[in-house]
Amino acid sequence: MSALTIKSVRSIKNAAVWQAYEDSGQLNSFSRKTLIYGFNGTGKTTLSRILDSLRGSTLAPNLPEATEFEIVLSNDEVISSVGFSEPLGKNLLVFNSDFIARNFKWDESRANPIFYLSEENITKKTEYDAARSALEIAITTNEAARKANETAVKEHGQIKTVIARRVRDLALSGSYSQAYDARKVEAGYAERNYSEADLLLDESLSEKQALLNQAEPLPKIELLNGLNFDLPAWCEALESLLKTSASSEIIKQFDEHAEALNWLGVGLDYHNKHDLDDCLFCGNELSNDRRALLDSLFNTGLKEQQVKIQNAENECQAFILTLRGLYAEVPNANDIQSAEREKFTIASKSFKEITTKAGTLLNKLLEKIQVKKSNLIDEIDISALLSEANVKGWQSVFAIQMTTVNGLITNHNTAYDNFKTLQDDAFQAIRNHIFAEEKDRWNEKVTALDASQTQLTAAQAAFTAQKQTTDKLDNELRKQGIGANKVSDLLKSYLGHADVKLQSVDDGYQLMRADGKPASNLSEGEKTGLAFCFFLTQFEAEGRDKKDLVVIIDDPISSLDTAAKTHAFSLMRKMTKKCAQTIILTHNMAFMNMVKREFRNRNSDEKSGLLQIKCQGDNETSRKSSLDQMNKLLADYDTEYHYLFEIVFNASKNKASKFQFLLPNATRKMLEMFVAFAAPTQKSFAGALGESGVTLVENNLKSLERLVQIESHGTMEGMDNLPALTVEEAIKACSAAIEFIQKRDPKHYKAMKKMCEEA
Repeated sequence: MSALTIKSVRSIKNAAVWQAYEDSGQLNSFSRKTLIYGFNGTGKTTLSRILDSLRGSTLAPNLPEATEFEIVLSNDEVISSVGFSEPLGKNLLVFNSDFIARNFKWDESRANPIFYLSEENITKKTEYDAARSALEIAITTNEAARKANETAVKEHGQIKTVIARRVRDLALSGSYSQAYDARKVEAGYAERNYSEADLLLDESLSEKQALLNQAEPLPKIELLNGLNFDLPAWCEALESLLKTSASSEIIKQFDEHAEALNWLGVGLDYHNKHDLDDCLFCGNELSNDRRALLDSLFNTGLKEQQVKIQNAENECQAFILTLRGLYAEVPNANDIQSAEREKFTIASKSFKEITTKAGTLLNKLLEKIQVKKSNLIDEIDISALLSEANVKGWQSVFAIQMTTVNGLITNHNTAYDNFKTLQDDAFQAIRNHIFAEEKDRWNEKVTALDASQTQLTAAQAAFTAQKQTTDKLDNELRKQGIGANKVSDLLKSYLGHADVKLQSVDDGYQLMRADGKPASNLSEGEKTGLAFCFFLTQFEAEGRDKKDLVVIIDDPISSLDTAAKTHAFSLMRKMTKKCAQTIILTHNMAFMNMVKREFRNRNSDEKSGLLQIKCQGDNETSRKSSLDQMNKLLADYDTEYHYLFEIVFNASKNKASKFQFLLPNATRKMLEMFVAFAAPTQKSFAGALGESGVTLVENNLKSLERLVQIESHGTMEGMDNLPALTVEEAIKACSAAIEFIQKRDPKHYKAMKKMCEEA
């Protein structure tokens, strides 16, 4: 089984200049020997800390708490910044500033111990190896259980979100739905069991949605007033009245002149009132017998009937007006609470129909009354009308219909008084409806979560127990004195003298001088050499096997002179030869070239292991780093001049640059390298510019002179500070630099321009 290594960095977020890096095109593929080049300030140490996290189960110290990452291993497993557990463990070694700070106390001349397994106890070593294998299995099982639990937790969270969203979508009410989120779903299912009884029909669901959608209740409505008359009894009396006629004698005399009766009655009253004995119309004597007969007819018969007919007409008209008013008082269905609206629509329609039926009958009866009124002798039969209208049954049906309508109005008014409670109940009913629909899916996710949690607990317990067993055996086999000797031997070779060595003490190592005194006031070169040798000695400590090691080294040559850099590289090359993977991060061009040549010889594809950290932006807050394949001009040449020329050339051409932060230093460094060959007798660029005879555009020349005058590190190791040039000045300086090279050496410019365009 091949050793586990790092395949690529898929993403980094919220880690200083690594703000939002995504490797969408798989451009940072790591090989067995990988070189990562980047200027100071581009995030090399941050990247080494992120990779260092793979030794444990949490983010490495000194990383921002919000750091997120995804790293792909050689088995295609993606390690996320959340919930990982020692994916590389003790097989990962990282040399960076954190490693030095973790292992050395320079003020106390002390270092942490390095433990080697004893070669004397073979039985214990065999037992230890078996324990390590069992621990690897426990780690794998624990990781699988963790991932399964992570998936179950995620799916459990997702179903809560889905259910909460459904509640919000169906509730259709901001005051309720906005306050309902996934956190309330679990508590809801804990309240009780949900069944088909909680499911709502579409009609009921719509009613509850409409109620929730109301900002306030509809106003109260007055109940309909009952009728103040008994229609069947009145119709029965009217039927008798319309059939009643005058005496037969009078009928005989006036049968042919019945329409004159009213006129006759008025005339008789006039004659009696004025004591007239002769008829004013015909002049004949009005005899006492005739007067008595007419008085009897009009005073006791027709007059009384006239009054009754008039009363019947008035009553009929009053009844019609009452029914019209009652009809008009029936509320519109839209004024009724939605829960009662459909029932009210049906009930009010029936009520209006029976009211209209009574009104139609009364209008017909009014016509009959008016006919009778004009001819009191006529006998009018209304029995067919009354029978057809079913007057006897109408009253009870009307009462039932009015009771139904008023009952629904009462419900409406009750809903007004209890509006908030009804809305609460409606929301609860909708929620219960959804909970009942989603019950099976919910139970499935809960069961899966419980099972995964049980498996994870068991796996964690097994891992903890096995780790304790392994650590116990590890402690029994450790010998720290071996480490002290190995570091001292390496350091002697590295420094070329034995003036500094390590002496084993109870809790680590004491840094000693040859005179037996603690090694205080170490030079930076001695500190660097000691720390690096200390790191290299770790390779075979703790029972490690080189062929399983992933070694990450971040700039091991700081504070070293050229000879020391060469020796450090040779030592590193020798010690990492058999490692499963070696990743070097550096900003030093000379060291990079040494590593690049070595790695080219060891990689089948010379470009696959050459990467570059590119940092874009013009200030500390806007800078963003990314990991990409190394620029072709950096990869192909052992000098940075070509790469610097490309940066400055493109900035001049485009009047803008992605590398604004390093642009001034890149321009100055490029010019220094150019004039070193173009004008070897001149000690500075200013002198070379003066003796060249080249005339530049005035504004560009001023920007270039400012670039020359301001402080600049002048080396690729010093790109971490931005000179005090504005963006506009930096671009003008680029243009001036390219113009100067073009006019000073057209042939050189043409060749470099072609290389940049091809790159």
